[in-house]
Amino acid sequence: KIKFDEILNGGLPKYTTTLLTGTAGTGKTILSFQWLFNGVKHGENGIYISITEPLFMAVRNIESMEFYDRKVIEQEQIKVVDIEEDILDYEKISSGSLLNNIEKQVKETNAKRVVIDSITGILQILKSKAEIRQFIFKLKKVFATLGCTVIMTGEVPEMSEYSAYGVEEFASDGIILLNTIVGENQMIRKLQVIK
Repeated sequence: KIKFDEILNGGLPKYTTTLLTGTAGTGKTILSFQWLFNGVKHGENGIYISITEPLFMAVRNIESMEFYDRKVIEQEQIKVVDIEEDILDYEKISSGSLLNNIEKQVKETNAKRVVIDSITGILQILKSKAEIRQFIFKLKKVFATLGCTVIMTGEVPEMSEYSAYGVEEFASDGIILLNTIVGENQMIRKLQVIK
């Protein structure tokens, strides 16, 4: 087996934002969590910010994984946050309040590794492509100021694209594409480093 860090010649560079993209079921969430747990081993707190699935489901799906450590979650070395719980009215949410909420959560945990799962889900709340572009660049600036390394998962309906809005890949320092291919009586997972 080839390790993720070997493919990337040492792992994700610090203080960068990587778009981890692919269709449903390709392993984006599991890979993101594994990266967060690995960070704790290196003294880096992490935060997992979700908007696409309830937290108990996200955690339950990784409990059987070899890398999972309940104590890390209990001691909030990795904090798991459902940003949807903090949004009472989707019609009135602004990009500014969303940014402030994310920044506050990261500061509270002193997280150095951040996962947003998924950036596509968050961007659906915003009204226009201009607002989406502005939000994503401001978000990247917030993370750079806080000294974070970031994975944003993205959902794409087809493998011919890297993002749902066509903005995420331009605001990212790196793009990793996950895919599944139907082989002879098996599904083959594929990881491709685009940038």
